[in-house]
Amino acid sequence: MTLSKKLFTWVDVEDVFSELENNQELPDWIIWIRVYWSGLVLGVKPDSTDITITWIRNIFSPRFDPLDNSIILESEGMKNERRLSIDIEELERFNSKQIITPTFARPSVLSKNVEIIKPDLPLNSPPIIVFHSFKGGVGKTLTAITLASLISENEPKRRVLLIDGDLEAPGISWTLSKRIPDPPIAYSDLLAIIHSDPDPNLDSSLDLISNYLENSIVDNIIVLPSYRTREHFNRIQITPESLTKNIQNPYILTTFLASLGKKLNVSTIIVDLRAGLSELSAGLILDSRVNRVLVTSLNPQSIEGTCNLLNLISLRPDSKPQSEDDPIPFVIINQIPIKYQKSYYNEERNQLLNSLNPFLPKDQENITDFPIIEIEQKESLFVISKNWDQIREEISSSSFKSSVKQLSELFTISSYNIESSMSSTIEEVIEYRKRIENFAYSMIYSDNNQIDKFLTTNSIKDLVTRFSNQVPIAIIMGPKGSGKTYLYNQFTRRIRWDVFAREVSDQEHLINSFILPVIQSRNSIRENREKALFARSEVAKMLKSGNVSDDLCISDFVGKNLARKFSDKEWRQIWLQCIAASAGYNIDDTSSWDSFLMDLKREKKSIIAIFDGLEDLFQDIYSNENQIIALRSLLQDIPRYLEQIPGNNVGIMVFVRKDIASHSISQNFSQFEARYSAYQLKWELLDALRLVKWVILESGYDKFSSSDISQLKKDELLRDLLKVWGKKLGKDNAKESNSAQWVIGALSDFNGQIQPRDIVRFLHLAAEKSQSEGWPDRLLTPTAIRKSIKECSLEKLDEVKRENKQIEPILVQLDELDQINKKIPFIAGDLQLNKEQIALLKENGMILIEGELCYMPEIIRQGLSFTYSAGARPRVIMYSKQRLNWN
Repeated sequence: MTLSKKLFTWVDVEDVFSELENNQELPDWIIWIRVYWSGLVLGVKPDSTDITITWIRNIFSPRFDPLDNSIILESEGMKNERRLSIDIEELERFNSKQIITPTFARPSVLSKNVEIIKPDLPLNSPPIIVFHSFKGGVGKTLTAITLASLISENEPKRRVLLIDGDLEAPGISWTLSKRIPDPPIAYSDLLAIIHSDPDPNLDSSLDLISNYLENSIVDNIIVLPSYRTREHFNRIQITPESLTKNIQNPYILTTFLASLGKKLNVSTIIVDLRAGLSELSAGLILDSRVNRVLVTSLNPQSIEGTCNLLNLISLRPDSKPQSEDDPIPFVIINQIPIKYQKSYYNEERNQLLNSLNPFLPKDQENITDFPIIEIEQKESLFVISKNWDQIREEISSSSFKSSVKQLSELFTISSYNIESSMSSTIEEVIEYRKRIENFAYSMIYSDNNQIDKFLTTNSIKDLVTRFSNQVPIAIIMGPKGSGKTYLYNQFTRRIRWDVFAREVSDQEHLINSFILPVIQSRNSIRENREKALFARSEVAKMLKSGNVSDDLCISDFVGKNLARKFSDKEWRQIWLQCIAASAGYNIDDTSSWDSFLMDLKREKKSIIAIFDGLEDLFQDIYSNENQIIALRSLLQDIPRYLEQIPGNNVGIMVFVRKDIASHSISQNFSQFEARYSAYQLKWELLDALRLVKWVILESGYDKFSSSDISQLKKDELLRDLLKVWGKKLGKDNAKESNSAQWVIGALSDFNGQIQPRDIVRFLHLAAEKSQSEGWPDRLLTPTAIRKSIKECSLEKLDEVKRENKQIEPILVQLDELDQINKKIPFIAGDLQLNKEQIALLKENGMILIEGELCYMPEIIRQGLSFTYSAGARPRVIMYSKQRLNWN
């Protein structure tokens, strides 16, 4: 088997054996296996030692060290390598001394002779804010996310550490599952690492965890989710309660988080805790040094429970404020109906104030509404979305954000403004239109352009931040026209990972890895091939390996092997030889990969192998089993293998069409896709708007604001883009469509996706057609915009037919229908479409089904010459807006 799990601690090693046991894969000679934090012990039958060692080596290779029979644990960023010995007996720890621990299970009144000892928090450590609620569903998680967003937006030079401490219902992790589908480390790991660290100072644990968190950043927020995978959800071994039993420091979790925040140089640490009187929350909510924010609604049970919790905290000498420096708890009354008068909930407010009185300084006992924050909230925010970007967008357009700002004003918060710019003369506008036409045309086909600039999208940003200081291992999927080849060429041109990453992020300590192009599109122009050859030559020069071959030689080598039948394991060796050959090693030498690794280790360097143009090699993947096995090996087996190389000095990025990837990985493709979903080249509403502005800017238009495009919000982008297409497709007071909504809606599919090739093609055509028209208040005229969509649709359909052999016959069938039958909506059976064909169209965003009625997006409808039946157009507009999340 190929090891596919990260091994941070003994808990992860135990998970490996548990999975083998669940799958009934333990060999007969194994009697029992016990895994401790200090080592691994196996009970085996007589004369089975050697075969057991071989078995363990096969399971944990390449993390098994035969020299001392140990398993190498994750040690990136640490001075010493961490190992789990295979022959160490259990280490008992016992101490009869009674320790007062932060737990809801203990009496609230403690013995007077008990001394409360809490080590001082690190000097200048960031404040820790924990969000808790007695009752779930009161907006606790939404409030925590909003506060984190506010601080990160207004203090761009200081990041926020956001921790999902809810190990039973991880809300923050759920909302970020698309942005961080494969978290490098989790809260459950942090707990287990601390628990297993024999060093009371936890210095090694701090180094390890902070190192991995540098690769878990979203929108200037460092995120620590509850779990790395869903499988860990019901396997947690170490909880916060486990840490409260620490003899030297039962509040070790608070101390460690403060140290972690200081090391990461964050401005604030925010923790979303488990609701209720849960031991999962006790260690932090009962620590007087922590900023405790209790969230409640006006529900009587929620109010009473919050008051009871405050009373419990106030009666405990270890949890009520110990000094003037200890913060008082805050209460947020959330989900107050809009226009609800304050007098309606005077009784509830007074209940909370009475419970807060023990925490207040005497001279502030009668201050009205202090420290209670009251937030009106729309019902639309009662149910939290799964999409992180959608949550932030919904928050920013509501009064909820400004209400939470009352809490954020405890910290340094600044306002954000943007300036508008001026108009142009008609002569200037026509000149700008010519420039846009030419620049956009050069962008349509990535194989043939030599442009060195790129737009930083969320997927690129997530890729760089996730792998800022370790080699990336990522499969970057997207349909044709989504920018895969363009991005491949940008990496190739920059030679090293850190050079590319610095154009995306201002993070420090970026890994200095060489980019090693292995395979690229056969249609690439000579200039792009020369750039790739130069990048390979730089790697060969560094390794002193020899002369490099053109990538076509490697493609031919793969093509030759595709004619033979190989297993997944054999294909792994072939792909590894291809990587080595790209760096100047003999492609026919089966030992070339070992030589490559040895030389790489000698030079203390790292490389990132990149692949593109796989569609050229796997043209028959829908019917050729050999091609399926080969591609599956590259997409699944190679990344798993590279992840386990000690030192992590070989990374990989594979740019591949999603449809052929899904066909090669027929089992559990959804899990595979989820793992790499943050890096998929998905172009949603904000990405599309940013690309439009970027193309206009790069064409030479200088009337926009100078703000960083990647940081602009939707409203800011829409305001700037008024100069591109005006407010409406006509005069501003005309009864016409909103220009931005019409254009983006017409270019998008029913998956809410807009392909960049369609955008730049539209800008090219619209700019060309606008040059003979007036409209000095905008760059693209209404008539030109409307005419361009039809051409975009026709060209898109032609490309889809050429590139997607599954979809081609369906589109031909629809195109050849009599015009009288080309009506929207339609019933699939009336057009002789079977279930499989409908499923393919739906999967590709080409239709949407309501009951038995099928609708098409504009980008497909116009090219197929379908027309609308009465009342159908408004529905398409509605569906488009819904999929694009305009509101």
